[in-house]
Amino acid sequence: MAKHIKIAELLVEKYPNLLLIPNRSNRVPLGMACLSRQAEMVHYLYSMTLLGELDDQTKAMILNDSIRGEFYDIALDILKCNNDLAIKQDFLGVYVLNELAGKPSAFHSGSKPVFWQRQIYACAQLGIHIGQDLSESGREDRHEALNPMRAMLWKLLKRSGDWIPFHVL
Repeated sequence: MAKHIKIAELLVEKYPNLLLIPNRSNRVPLGMACLSRQAEMVHYLYSMTLLGELDDQTKAMILNDSIRGEFYDIALDILKCNNDLAIKQDFLGVYVLNELAGKPSAFHSGSKPVFWQRQIYACAQLGIHIGQDLSESGREDRHEALNPMRAMLWKLLKRSGDWIPFHVL
């Protein structure tokens, strides 16, 4: 375990509320760790941060920061637990859909894959699981397993109805 994680553990053990205190930019430690792309720290802080104690705008900021830092597993988990964050703005006035739209590399079609990625995608598109369920839910599960961000965007769009303020996009 890295020393900075050990220090964070000691601080959180002694002062658990530190995880909920925002800085001048309205970011809690988890959001800052996401922006600085410190994977070990992000996963530790995420496991310790009580998101239920935070207001929606702070949670939206963490969600968007996790996307900015490319921690899509965290973003997906936050969104699964807090569906309403899909239509909330963070402190910067940014919706999660706008943040996702600005990350074309998070989608299969947004960037040109290298050789080994093309091979993986080719296998995935062939449906390497024999007897795969082709029902609607089966397809959603497959897409979620193949590309969590594409699945998150699809679920957002399905739920959105007419909430999306097109002037913001």
